[in-house]
Amino acid sequence: AGDRVIVIGGNQAGLVLADFLAEKGKDVALLNRKRHFGEEMSSNDRFYVRERLKRDNVRLHKQVSVKAFLPDGAVFRSGGEEVRLEGFDTVVISEKMTPIRKAAELFKDMDIPVHIIGDAKSPRILMHALSEAEEIGRTV
Repeated sequence: AGDRVIVIGGNQAGLVLADFLAEKGKDVALLNRKRHFGEEMSSNDRFYVRERLKRDNVRLHKQVSVKAFLPDGAVFRSGGEEVRLEGFDTVVISEKMTPIRKAAELFKDMDIPVHIIGDAKSPRILMHALSEAEEIGRTV
């Protein structure tokens, strides 16, 4: 990942990823389409991660509807207002349950590398998905 990362997905995976990136000194914008972050997490775990995300280099946005991806960011609506995030070099889509392979098409005209891994690529066991993620992580 680059130094400025947009993470799309306010679930447990998105929160943990944002925490990891922030700990590594990255500037992170976490976009959540829902009203609450980490709804599937226990209240203790959610509280702990949310406290860690109260860093200067993390911005949380909820009830987000992404309208467009830019070469260096994204445009979305939140709270009835349009927001532009610019100056970012990496976008990570961290939604779960339903593969969103079509999201890759959003980047086809932008010369941005897109990696589809895990169950979004094809059903597989967790260890294979983690191995794919680690391998790709070493190359970006």
